[in-house]
Amino acid sequence: MARTRPKRWLLALLAWATFILIATSIPNPQSPIPPTPGADKAAHVLLYLPLAWLAIRWRQALAAERPVAKQASLEGPGTGVGESRPDGDDRNSPSVASASSNERRMTATGSEILLVAAVLFLFAAADEFHQSFIPGRSCDPLDWAADASAILLGIPAALYRGRSPRPDR
Repeated sequence: MARTRPKRWLLALLAWATFILIATSIPNPQSPIPPTPGADKAAHVLLYLPLAWLAIRWRQALAAERPVAKQASLEGPGTGVGESRPDGDDRNSPSVASASSNERRMTATGSEILLVAAVLFLFAAADEFHQSFIPGRSCDPLDWAADASAILLGIPAALYRGRSPRPDR
């Protein structure tokens, strides 16, 4: 299976975040044409859904590079993963099999996902606040809600995409 590249995902994530900040820093002059209802919120979704997707894919790429933590057994000494058997015969021990294979975690943990979501929510709030200083833009809580909705859609989309890697053919 091809090795994931966390740095590439991180660069893509940072590039997209930079694009969002640049796009929302451009003054928005008043147009004589009335705005289409909902177009503003759709633009927020189109900006923040890919941001969430990239952030989760980056965390998954990092997770894929870390080894799986060894789990201890509750059955007593010499029977858990990572422990030697009392008789010293480790040939068929699960610890030897686990230690010799390069098992990797394929997805981010729940706490990592929550941390990504929290950071993205704060980024969206900071972006909305910074727009209050840009002529023709405003700090709108409904815009932040659209950003948060997009984040909440982008995270499971990335998790679903990353859950089952395609087998090598």
